[in-house]
Amino acid sequence: MTYDQHKENPISPWLPRNSSMINQTGKWALKQPKIDKKKCTVCLKCWIFCPDSAIKFENSSISVDTLYCKGCGVCEVECPVNAIRMVEIE
Repeated sequence: MTYDQHKENPISPWLPRNSSMINQTGKWALKQPKIDKKKCTVCLKCWIFCPDSAIKFENSSISVDTLYCKGCGVCEVECPVNAIRMVEIE
């Protein structure tokens, strides 16, 4: 899939746009995902499964919005190339 195929998609395939953006759940987190950009193949599995729409896909790249990431680790589990690991928040 290319960026052009996804640029018009909602922030998450499961939630209507902005429905999860009401609560900044990032303050709950004890850990947050760190993405290894060299390993990431931009398969978008993390984006698909993120329950809080905290994974962003912009400009052909994946990032994490820490204001909304509650640190559940679903993205780490779903990443097929182990490009995501959960790290303690300092």
